[in-house]
Amino acid sequence: KKKKFIPRPCHRLDLDTSGIMAIALTSDALTKTSVMFESRTVQKRYVALVAGHVQEDHGTVEYSIGKIHCPKRNFNEFKCYVPPSTQIESCSGDHGQNAHASSNKCQWSDDPDEFVENSLRDARTEWTVTKRFTIRTSSEDHDDDNGNNDDGKNIVGKYTRVELKPRTGRGHQLRLHMAVLGHPILGDVLHAPLSIASATPRLCLHAESLEMQVNIFGYDDGTEEVATPKVVATSIPPF
Repeated sequence: KKKKFIPRPCHRLDLDTSGIMAIALTSDALTKTSVMFESRTVQKRYVALVAGHVQEDHGTVEYSIGKIHCPKRNFNEFKCYVPPSTQIESCSGDHGQNAHASSNKCQWSDDPDEFVENSLRDARTEWTVTKRFTIRTSSEDHDDDNGNNDDGKNIVGKYTRVELKPRTGRGHQLRLHMAVLGHPILGDVLHAPLSIASATPRLCLHAESLEMQVNIFGYDDGTEEVATPKVVATSIPPF
């Protein structure tokens, strides 16, 4: 007897990440959609709140991601590989009270031999700033157009809302790439300093949209016609 198909996810989201998830209702849909994710033809967009004011308006991160064994936890942890010739710019001094949130070497390694064999994979994330803002204790202080405060007084923290487009799907990719840039995601208890991990009650990372091409078959007088409309699903971020 043929088993009844149980609907299941076509891809993965980190446990603490909210937002869009594609669910296959048939085995055929699961197979075809999974291939689309593996071939990177599905367009995904995330929204995140990160610590500090990201200075550039957009950019791309291309640090590979792999696993390094942690003796204390007896567990393999995801980390970025940053070649020795690459200079990581610290963003300290731009976080207000979160100044110590600059790029932390516990999130990356410049030694490829540290990584578990064959675990390193290429990873690419495109990011765009959508808003920079500052939380302060006094409403009398004012920012310039970039959200900067000249006197630096009464500032609680500086934060940036960014749009993230992962072009690959590695474990903890978005969290690690932003942390290595010196702008950890708020609420990230795995890769952010304690003050930033505890700044919000949840991980401020949300899968906002998903786009994919879907084949629709039609028959007219025995002739098969195929249409490939684009399906777009969106979810409003809760932050």
